Amino acid sequence: MYKGPERRKYKRIRKRYIMRFSVRPHTEEDEGSRWDMVALVDIGAGGALFYYNEKIEKDSILDLKINFAPERDPIECTAQVVRVEELEYSYMFLVAVNFQDISDEDKLMLIDAAEQFYSRKPRSLED
Repeated sequence: MYKGPERRKYKRIRKRYIMRFSVRPHTEEDEGSRWDMVALVDIGAGGALFYYNEKIEKDSILDLKINFAPERDPIECTAQVVRVEELEYSYMFLVAVNFQDISDEDKLMLIDAAEQFYSRKPRSLED
C-alpha cells in the first residue's frame, strides 16, 4: 500500500458504504459483466477504494451505483480503475477507482460529507 505524501485532491471518508458495479465491455464483442456488490473501504469526491474477489484490469471502466445516504437515490456514475493490488495471502484484490462523470451535486455532497466527517467547514468545487 502507498505510504508516501497525500496526493488526493479530496478527503476520503473511511466508512463501509455499499456499492454495486458492473465492468463495461472492452470491445463490441465482449458481453457486459454482471452487477456485483461490494463494501467500500473509503470514498471521496474523486474516487473510491474497495476489495474484490476477482482481478479487474487497470483502466477498465465501471458503471457504479453507490448507496451513500438512505434518504436519497444512489450516486450513479462511471469510474476508471487506476490501481489493482493483489493482497498477499489472500484471493482478494484492492481496487482503486477515479470517478469519471459524477454529477456536480453528488460531488459537492461527498465534499460536504467528508468535511463533516472530519469536522470542518463545507467546501465548494472552486476550492
